[in-house]
Amino acid sequence: DLDQFFDFMNHKKKNLASVTRGAITAYINECRKNDIADRSIARKIAALRSYFGFLARRHDIQDPTEDIVTPKMRQLIPRHLTEQEIDLVLETAKSDSSPQGRRNYLMLYLMYSAGLRISELLGVTTDKINFETGFITILGKRDKERLVPLPDAVKKEIDEFIKDKEIFPSGKGGPKFLFHPMGESGSESLSRQSGWTIFKKVLRRAGIKKPVSPHSFRHSLATHLLSRGANIRAIQIFMGHERITSTQIYTHMDKSGLRKIYDKKHPRAG
Repeated sequence: DLDQFFDFMNHKKKNLASVTRGAITAYINECRKNDIADRSIARKIAALRSYFGFLARRHDIQDPTEDIVTPKMRQLIPRHLTEQEIDLVLETAKSDSSPQGRRNYLMLYLMYSAGLRISELLGVTTDKINFETGFITILGKRDKERLVPLPDAVKKEIDEFIKDKEIFPSGKGGPKFLFHPMGESGSESLSRQSGWTIFKKVLRRAGIKKPVSPHSFRHSLATHLLSRGANIRAIQIFMGHERITSTQIYTHMDKSGLRKIYDKKHPRAG
């Protein structure tokens, strides 16, 4: 970002030692003319503030970025599916009773019910599932582990899936990847590309045309939990978000859902 600013200054034949607020404003306007997104412009301004702030502290110069206004960021709402659309996708996947179809159905079912990223889903091994407690250990971003509760119906599906000899042929003991290529022992997981392909094929069969990705299942669960009155702090822990701000984006819930929660939870709503 700084290099691009320096290039701009050189192109304008301006001296870097005497950068003014006007020069920075001209640079920002140039960025806008080149259709650079507000988010990227905000990042460039932050880089310039750090740079000139350092020079001001070290060399006692006037900081030309002091009065520069950062563009307001438009909060992007994650794409998600409705509960009815999730039901349709899972019913479509379940209609294929072949071993491969059963695997694909369980992949989508677990991804939604546990709110997993696709990398987390494909990294699940059989030793990470505790059928007694009903929890699954998930290895998330930066190798941080979290415990995620499994609904009884999902736990039952996983148990039957693991016991199926067509899917898990007998062989070497030890942990196996829950989702692996059919006909193999489970020592290797499905690739991320394969996971994406399975997801897209099932959605196409279900007639879902909106542009969604496997991550949309995770967004969908968080949205549905919130709309049903789940505590945002609990959702943060469940989803493995480091910052509450990552979870607050799901408060785009519809007003009818908010109305129901208000009527049910507010002590004076009656």
